[in-house]
Amino acid sequence: MKEENKSIQKEREKKVLATRTISSKGQVVIPVEVRRLLNIEPGDQVIFSLNDFGEIVMRAKKREKLSDLIGILPAKKRVDGDFEVIRKKARRIMAVRKHALREDE
Repeated sequence: MKEENKSIQKEREKKVLATRTISSKGQVVIPVEVRRLLNIEPGDQVIFSLNDFGEIVMRAKKREKLSDLIGILPAKKRVDGDFEVIRKKARRIMAVRKHALREDE
């Protein structure tokens, strides 16, 4: 049984990609090799979980960008124009609605 555990340990050690030091604030930089393998980008989340062997497993959760959602729904009509102008108009409308809700309270 101990020989089997040693064999498993040796196999796991082969997969070590890098070693980092934890800062005084408990922070650690994810090595570039790991970021590339997991395709981690700024804004993504990193999830840490404990597997059945008592090891911490790290995986990436991609952030959802609004631009990733473009085109997933069929358009009812084509919108032409400058999106920055459209955004500003939408913000003004939301501000007016928010102000109106405050007056109702």
